[in-house]
This record gives sequence, C-alpha cells and structure tokens, in this order.
Amino acid sequence: MSRRKIIITSIIATILASAVIIGVFGLSGWFGKSGAGFNSTLLPDYKYRRAITLSGQTSDLTDYQVKIELSSSLTSSLVTAGKLQSDLDDIRFTDANDNQLLNFWIETATTTATSTIWVKVPGLSASKSSTIYIYYGKPSASSASNGANTLVAFDATTFTNVGSGIVVNSDKTVSWSNPAANSYLYKTIPAIGDFVMRYGIQANPWSHLALGLTSYVGVIDPAVSETISFRWSTPGGTSSLLLNTYNSQYQQIVDNPTSAWYYMELRRVGTTATLSIYSDSNFQTLINSLSLTVSSTALTNVYYYGTTDCGAVTTNGTVNEKLYVRKYVSPEPTATVGDEQTQLTPVLHLRMDEGSGTTAYDSTPNNLDATFGNSPNDPEWITQ
Repeated sequence: MSRRKIIITSIIATILASAVIIGVFGLSGWFGKSGAGFNSTLLPDYKYRRAITLSGQTSDLTDYQVKIELSSSLTSSLVTAGKLQSDLDDIRFTDANDNQLLNFWIETATTTATSTIWVKVPGLSASKSSTIYIYYGKPSASSASNGANTLVAFDATTFTNVGSGIVVNSDKTVSWSNPAANSYLYKTIPAIGDFVMRYGIQANPWSHLALGLTSYVGVIDPAVSETISFRWSTPGGTSSLLLNTYNSQYQQIVDNPTSAWYYMELRRVGTTATLSIYSDSNFQTLINSLSLTVSSTALTNVYYYGTTDCGAVTTNGTVNEKLYVRKYVSPEPTATVGDEQTQLTPVLHLRMDEGSGTTAYDSTPNNLDATFGNSPNDPEWITQ
C-alpha cells in the first residue's frame, strides 16, 4: 500500500515571520505556543479556567448536584476586565482530566451579589476531595445552562398534564383557571432518598378559594400513597398555607396570606419533612418554617398543582419557573474556587488533506493560512 506524505522545505511569506514553527504531527500540527498555562481539548476556544475543589462529603455520591457560588467581587472584576460575559453565558465546567463536559444550571447570574450555579458531578468519594474546572473567556459563547439535565426535576415543561384548567406557559410558568377536580401535573423521578424541592407560588386572589378545597405542590410515594406537600386551603373559610402529609398531619404556616409571591423550600431528611417559606426568590428572607414526621423513603412522583377534595378550584393563579428537585445529603460537599489559569495560545494550528492540496488552514484566530506552489523550494507531495 502506497501512502503520500508532504515534504516541507520552506513555507512562504504567507506565514507571518513571528510564527515559530515547531513541527507537523499527522494531519494537524501545533506551530508554537505562547505563555504558560493549560491546554483544553474540550474547550480550546476558552481563554481562562479555575480549579474548583470539592470536599466535605462523608458518603459516596453519584450524579450529585453541587452548589458553586461566585462572589460579586469575582464576577464583577472578571466582567470589567472583559474576561467574562455579564450574564455568565460563557461559563462551562469539566471534570479534572478535561475528558467530560459537566451539566450545570445557573440559578442566579449577577455581578452585584453572589451568583449560584448547580453542577452535576458524576462521582464523589466519601471524605476525599475532588477537582472540577470552571471555564470562561469566550465572548461569542451562548448559554449552556440546563436545569433539566442537571437536576432531578426542573420546571413543568416535561410534566404530564392530567385533567383540565392547568396550563404550562412558554416562559415555563404554570397558570390555572378554574381547574376541574383532580387536575394536576406530575413527573415520575428516580427514588432519590433525601431531597430539596423549591418553587414559587402566587394564588391570587386567595379569597376566591371555595370552602373545603385544597390545592398543593409536593412529592408522592405511590407505593404507600404518602404525600409531603405544601398546600393552600380554606379550613373554616380562612385561607391558609399548610405543611401537609398524607396521613393528615398538617400545620398552618401562614394565615391569611396576601396575593404576593411566596417561595417554598420543602426539605426531606430521613423521616423529617421541613417546609420553609421565604419572601424572596433567592430564598434569603425567611417568613416561617415548620417540620413534620414522615415515613416514606422512596418518593418517586413530583406532584404539581393538584386539586382535590370537594371539587374544582374557582380561582386563577401562577407559579414561577423556580421549581426544581435536587438530591440532598448532610453534610453537603463544599466548593472552593481557585486561582485563574490562562489557556496556552497556539501561534499556528495548520490542517490539510492528506496527499493533496496546496493550502494548510490555520484554525486559530490568527488566520495564518499557509500556501505552497510549484517552485523548487516549495513543499511537495511524494509517494512512498
């Protein structure tokens, strides 16, 4: 079998004099590098990265959603320096060996407060530290944030709609208008053990709820018909927000709520379910918190806007896209963001077809394409 190879005796002036030629490797060659830093095969166009050390977990974790927090001083300085997009659209994450892009979801992106990002890490070992990398520095990048690929459940766009009167809007909010009895959205999820569920709710106006009606958001174990949920109800004709379980345990958590938005966190740890209600979408300002005992450890359905008991709910309302469910362990792994590293910059990265062609194309932003002709000093193809 004969093969053709290129013999390079000189490269003409179309390659700038500043390019230092190191060599040609197969079909693709790196011609020189500038500075000191790192090379990424997965993200060659990203200029910067930082190591993130994960530690503190006391059990082995699989596909765990780790919270990464970026301080406002860090993001604002990077944006001011032109290294990071202000909306964090150019952020990416990889494993320690640059072998795998990691799924992530940006919960909050800001330069005036802490930015929160959840990263799905394939595996963490008990009592051992691990490293992942955050990449940035590509002005043309669009967002890769994806809650559905990162969290156990995310918004209601993939939920099954049962009954009538409940609508999932294009902006991922949910609204309802006089839904029929036993109407709801649900999503089946893996049995995840302990979990955190968050969402926002506005039922407006509360006074339109009919006597005895309830509507709730929560999680269910179908095998034992146990529900852990937040519900709004009208016992005795007075609107209330309740923490509720299927075995009729419930406690009032907000009496006579207004039509303002409420932001809920439902946390299950072992046999304890805790519902906390906040007045802000960043879950910082706590209104009230209550806990109840539960039995199920295999909650596998997310139940979203169910109407039960006496019939239809004669009201309108919305819920925002904050709904998500994630795994939870205690203690959770903590993330420490390291110093900035700079990607090594190729001077030339030439690529050409084997055995033919007179142009070697430079794939770096320098666009230093090389050509050769028919003169005695030009490169030539030979058969061997």
